[in-house]
Amino acid sequence: MGDELNDKQLTFCEEYLINGHNALNAYKKAYPDAKEESAQASASRLLENVKVLTYLDKAREENRKRARMSKDDKLGLLESIMAGENKNLTIKAIEVHNKMTGDNEAEKKDINVSGLNINEIPPTDKKD
Repeated sequence: MGDELNDKQLTFCEEYLINGHNALNAYKKAYPDAKEESAQASASRLLENVKVLTYLDKAREENRKRARMSKDDKLGLLESIMAGENKNLTIKAIEVHNKMTGDNEAEKKDINVSGLNINEIPPTDKKD
């Protein structure tokens, strides 16, 4: 099981992902007794560690997967909000749902006409 991180490496990785990728702050969280002058170099070394990099890559990929909701997932979430009791949130959810499903758009009709000439006769301003 040489692929597993120790507790401090895991803490570093989790904090690094949470804090916006600030390696120094993540290192200080994982190693609170570390001296300030060596913390930056140690944090940089951790980011070169194969186990740490592998963990971070996997965590980022999982985050990307979670961030990508299908249209059906989004519609389902909106529908569950619409069934709720918060009137303002419900109205907003309905608006978004309608936009996603196209319910706000006018019905479109395709009309194909060939060989038709339309002449418009301009109105006259003459009074009889």
